[in-house]
Amino acid sequence: MLARAIHRAGRRARHRFVSVACGALPGQAIEDELFAVVGDRGIAGAQRGTLFLDDIDQASRGLQGRLTQVIEDRALRGPRDVVPIDVRVIATAAEEAQRVPDAIAPGLFYRLAAVRLRMPPLRERREDVPLLFAHLVDLSAARLRRAVPPLTHAARDMLSQHDWPGNVRELAHFADRFVLGLDGGAEAGRGSDASRPLPERIAAFEREAILSAIAATGGEIGAAIERLGIPRKTFYYKVQRLGIDLRMLRGQG
Repeated sequence: MLARAIHRAGRRARHRFVSVACGALPGQAIEDELFAVVGDRGIAGAQRGTLFLDDIDQASRGLQGRLTQVIEDRALRGPRDVVPIDVRVIATAAEEAQRVPDAIAPGLFYRLAAVRLRMPPLRERREDVPLLFAHLVDLSAARLRRAVPPLTHAARDMLSQHDWPGNVRELAHFADRFVLGLDGGAEAGRGSDASRPLPERIAAFEREAILSAIAATGGEIGAAIERLGIPRKTFYYKVQRLGIDLRMLRGQG
């Protein structure tokens, strides 16, 4: 969101904002997408605009090396052509990546880090959580075509007590579950209590993970199974054991 705000605020706003999730695609697929001399999805598509590299610390060393060369040369090299590029590059990395040796190749890091911005996690700005949640609930209700439900005690406890390690993305998923009438997030927050029996904590974690995946994929069950990375048979076994009603969740997006 911050990268898009930077893009919109300057002269490059007239051109495209291209976002690439470095940790989400196989190595060859992301290289084919990024370094194609023509097209509208990679560096060429961001010509005179902004290229956003999300989770650059998860990119392979080979990919990082090629990016370093492109940024240094300000050009894309195809089989026969060399295409000059004029692109603003914005990249994100986990804060821990700066403390892990070689998580980001030094040559690439210092070319990207001319200006560094630290995004404080939600646990450091808890006063923002209620306002962000209200905004995300409005967006979720409009997308899911549902009325905004009244705030429950469970949801209020979750907002005030949870540390939100997944930050705004996790809060957005919780907003989806809240709109769907699934206060599973509050259950997960209590599930970390060491006084609860281990089987209960495991069940709460599994239920939360499944509900989060379904909400994140807009009720597309096949996509949720792929997101969870478990066999289809295992998914349906856990859904039955945990008492999750897929009829209510399926296709809500």
